[in-house]
This record gives sequence, C-alpha cells and structure tokens, in this order.
Amino acid sequence: MRAVRVAFPALIGLILLYVAFQSVQSALAGSGESVMAAAQGGTLLGALGAGFLLVALAVSSGSRSGFFLGLGTAILMVLGGVLVIVIELPYVGQGGLGGAIGGGVIIFAGIWILVSLAYFLAIRRARASFAPSMDAGDRRLGIVLGGLAMFAAAAWVAFGAIDTQQVAAGADSRGAAQVLVAGTSLEVAAPDVSVDRASGTDSHPTVLHMIVDVAVTSPERYELAAVPTLCLTDLATAEDPAYKPDTYCWGSQGRAIALDRQYPRLMVDEGSVTFQVELDREGLCFFGSGLWNADLRLVPRMTPDTAENDVEAFTLSAQFQVGETGHGPDAPSGPTTDCFASTVSP
Repeated sequence: MRAVRVAFPALIGLILLYVAFQSVQSALAGSGESVMAAAQGGTLLGALGAGFLLVALAVSSGSRSGFFLGLGTAILMVLGGVLVIVIELPYVGQGGLGGAIGGGVIIFAGIWILVSLAYFLAIRRARASFAPSMDAGDRRLGIVLGGLAMFAAAAWVAFGAIDTQQVAAGADSRGAAQVLVAGTSLEVAAPDVSVDRASGTDSHPTVLHMIVDVAVTSPERYELAAVPTLCLTDLATAEDPAYKPDTYCWGSQGRAIALDRQYPRLMVDEGSVTFQVELDREGLCFFGSGLWNADLRLVPRMTPDTAENDVEAFTLSAQFQVGETGHGPDAPSGPTTDCFASTVSP
C-alpha cells in the first residue's frame, strides 16, 4: 500500500517532466512558438514535476511533511479535475465533434477525481505510519521546495522578459524589412514569346516558351536570408479567389522559380539590376497570351544571424504583357475551368 501512496505523486511528476521536455523540444524543432516562450512554459511544468517527485520522496520517508504534502497533492488533483470539467461543459453543450471530445475529457476527469479521492483516503488512513511531528528533515524539505518555487518564478519572469524583448526586436526587424522591400521596384517584360495557336483561344493562344526580362531596382543595398523566387501566372489566375501561391506558377511545374543563379550572393544591390529567365511551358494549367502577373518573393536579412524562418517574406508584383498586344489588359487570359477545378481541393 505504501508503494501506491508513493507511486501516485511520482507518476504525476514524471508526466509533467515529460510534457515540459516535449514542449521545449517542439519549439526547438520549429513549431512556430518562440524558444523563450516554450522555455517559460516548460519551466513551470518542469518545476511542478520536480515538486511532485519531492512529494513522493517525502511520502516514502514517512515524515510529517510527507503526510500533509500527500493530502495536499490529492486535494490539488481533485480541484484540477473539477476545473477541467467546468472548462469542457460549454463544449459539450454545443454538441458536434467538440462536444464529443469534451464528453470524453469529462469522463476522464471524473475518473481522475475518483482516483484522487481514493488517494486522499489512503493517506488519511495511513496517518499513523507517518511521523507524529516535524523534524529537521521536514525543514530541509521545506527549504528545497521553497528554493524550487523561487527558482521557477525567477526563471519564468526572466524567460518572459527575454521573449518580450525578442518579439519587440522581431517587430522592429519586420518593419525595417518591410521598408526595404517597399522601396524596391519590379519591372517585367516578355520580349520573346512562342505560342501554340492550335490550343487556347484565337485571341489567347497557349504560351509554350518565353524569355522574361526582369529589372529589380532598389535605393539601397541589403542582404537576403533566402534565395528569391519568381512566380509567373496569367492575371486571371493571380486574381482568382481560389489561387494558391507557389502552386500555379508557369514554367516550373507549379512551384516558384528559385533565382539562385541570379542572386548567388543573396544580395539586392543598389540601383537597377536586370536579368533574364528563359522558360518552357510547365505547370498545372495551359496559360494563354495576354496580361500576366509576376511575383518576386524577397526575405531581407536584418541581423547577421537571421534565419529564413525568422523574417517574414515580402512579395513584389508586376503585370506584363505576354504575346500579342492587340488584346490588351481589358481581356486577360486565364486557365480553363476544367484545369482550375481539377487542381483546387474541394
């Protein structure tokens, strides 16, 4: 029976330590949460886990503090189960999938409350097996628990302050990057275009091949954290609500074209820089001549250690004419209905 009294808080402590470890590991793997925010949450869970292991140790020693800590653990677990039920009740009332999940959580919380009450009674019945009064060991345990609580509180505050500073610095970096890209301009032209007049329409035959002239002009020089990409689509596709970026790009099997040869130094130079891209028709849809759209994706590097995922990507867009100019911007071509419908998920 004593083993059960020790196992209950020890199991809770191990579970909390595992959850704390997994939360920090998930942040380090790039789940979207900042490392400092994950460390902040992991600190509390880790401290609670360590605290429950100390409770198990105290119960195992049979000290007077072990008796009171065992009772406190049971009461805390009962209150936790009640809180979970209160939180899940609105979801059960709404019905649907959320209600079904909430119902399962409530059943588990009810079982947890019953187990916690049973543990409370087990500690109460074993009162005689614990020391009748406090001794030096209880004082040492109190000091350790107090130190653990103070350390966890200090670490939580410190990680939170660092995370706040990083968020503010990230916002400043994003604003600076946005200013850089906003000052950059994009011009695109298609001087050499080959079409298939047997497909498409009379006014917008299918484009088979083209050479694209690209001019990127910036008032200042800045570094990039990732290789720029270029996506070409006809204007109708770019403006369609069902359009998915990096999916319908022409000349690259749907994905945006990586401009690694054009930007080997990952640098946008001051002034105007021009280059050519030669492409054959590859993609999900047969785009015809007419008015097209070009999207250039840039990720400025604001600090030496900035990674690609740390800065938001910004897109420059420019419209340009492909093929005959006689049918102009008022009638841009687009993918056929069958092509678009077959490639957009329902």
